[in-house]
Amino acid sequence: QNAEENGVLDRMVLQHSDTPPSKKADIVVANILASVLIELSAQLASLPRQGGRIALSGILADQAESVRAAYAPYFKLEPTRSLDDWALITGTKRYEPCTTR
Repeated sequence: QNAEENGVLDRMVLQHSDTPPSKKADIVVANILASVLIELSAQLASLPRQGGRIALSGILADQAESVRAAYAPYFKLEPTRSLDDWALITGTKRYEPCTTR
């Protein structure tokens, strides 16, 4: 509903987490509890294309460092942004070495 109201729904693909994506995303947005973000870090990190972006929110500020630690191996993270007791973590997917010749 929010995407529709802001005129961006036609540029988004919304997908249930049980359905594997058909292609890599330019950006992945997750607004869920810190414990779930940490648990799903490898799975969520696999979704953006190399050089793609991630935005993680719904994180209590005092839990941000734990979430950052879980995503640091996969993303070049920007400084955490906070508003009141909430944190936003964003970053760019690290490039992986090519394994094919």
